[in-house]
Amino acid sequence: MKLEISALEHSCFEAKKIQEEETAEENTRMSLLIQDLELFNVWDAKKTAEFSEMENKELRKKLDTHRRQILGVEKMSRQIEDYEVLTQGGIIKTIDFDCEELKEEKLKANEEAEDLAQEMAEFSLFRYTDRMTGLLEEECKHRACIEQASLHRIAELEAQNGPNPLPLSDIFMNAEDVDVEDFREVAS
Repeated sequence: MKLEISALEHSCFEAKKIQEEETAEENTRMSLLIQDLELFNVWDAKKTAEFSEMENKELRKKLDTHRRQILGVEKMSRQIEDYEVLTQGGIIKTIDFDCEELKEEKLKANEEAEDLAQEMAEFSLFRYTDRMTGLLEEECKHRACIEQASLHRIAELEAQNGPNPLPLSDIFMNAEDVDVEDFREVAS
């Protein structure tokens, strides 16, 4: 009978050892999955940054074009003012009219450049904020899945072994090699 008890204690020890190994393997697998996700997030953030940088370059080119247009209008305005100084009479009235038109064009060009700069800033901020929000939501979902899987695994392990170790009498009752009648005889 002592050999049977010893054998049962040994098999219980082996089962516990196997359970600990499975738990360690599961933890290792989860760690690898988390590392893979972190690498993907870094790669994705890098791609987003590259895309935003490319968009910023395009918007800067447009802004430079508008600035050149403004400089051209200013240059024409100065030329007209110089021409006004050189001429008198009816031509001056025509030049004044053209000068007013140029000033209006200059104002419009300035407003368009300011609007474009504002749009560029808002667009960049929106893209960055939207992307970071999406990444954070994905990370939260992933961590919730990992937590659920871990809780499920813990529940399975507890169901197999129970939250508290079983007393030896319960182990004997569940053992296949031990007959219940033999146990009762030993107990009495």
